[in-house]
Amino acid sequence: LQRRVGAEFDVDACCDPLGSNAQCPRFWSDCLQEKWRGLQVWCNPPYSSDSVSIQAVLEHFLKERRHDPEHTSAMFILPDVNAQWRKLLDRHGMKILKHYPVRTATGEPHCLFQKPDGEPVPMTFPVMAVWAPPAQRPSRPRPLRVTAPARDPVVRTGKAAEFRDKAE
Repeated sequence: LQRRVGAEFDVDACCDPLGSNAQCPRFWSDCLQEKWRGLQVWCNPPYSSDSVSIQAVLEHFLKERRHDPEHTSAMFILPDVNAQWRKLLDRHGMKILKHYPVRTATGEPHCLFQKPDGEPVPMTFPVMAVWAPPAQRPSRPRPLRVTAPARDPVVRTGKAAEFRDKAE
């Protein structure tokens, strides 16, 4: 996924306190207390937790991205379910890059992650990779160029010139 979006993630946002499930060398265990601005974040939030919700994680990311929209991005691994937070994806330009069903095309269980000992963990429900890209710098309109007229702007002939010459 990093190659697909051209990003190297700076931090894994939702890890256990020891970082045993971290996907990046730098990790957080309480992403709602962290500053995401200016970072490219990997985020696989807990899908069912009393302390943090997917909605809260997405809203915190959006709040942080407002401080540095051109340099703040995130890759979210989220359950592929119809939930209230899903409206945030469309509303804020996040892109679903890939859907991962519970089973592969050959019927084998999909295993996106591993336990700390390296044992694969089969998925129990479908998930999706969602990319929240940095904002594009708005293109600036080209300034208008004011150039001098090619000819002398003074009227030399005609009624306007006659009127002017009479007044002098």
